[in-house]
Amino acid sequence: MPTYVFRCPACGDFEAFATMAAVGPSTPCPACGADAPRGVTAPGLNVGGPTHAMTAAHERSAGAPAVVTAPPPAPGRRRSADPRQARLPRP
Repeated sequence: MPTYVFRCPACGDFEAFATMAAVGPSTPCPACGADAPRGVTAPGLNVGGPTHAMTAAHERSAGAPAVVTAPPPAPGRRRSADPRQARLPRP
């Protein structure tokens, strides 16, 4: 739900949550009841996306790392991503 900023002439700025269909050009101030017009703010773009997913994955694994099923391969021995290459003769 979007957050809108309203500016009361007596009390100053305050935020209100409302759907885009329900918000009007002004609303009463919750402190004094005066008519407060809606202000203009920057939209909240880029909420989520790849940066958010990367940060969330890092935070999930920080306290409890992922469980592994086998030890890592021996050093110096690379495994191929293609299983057909495993049948090729080795030097």
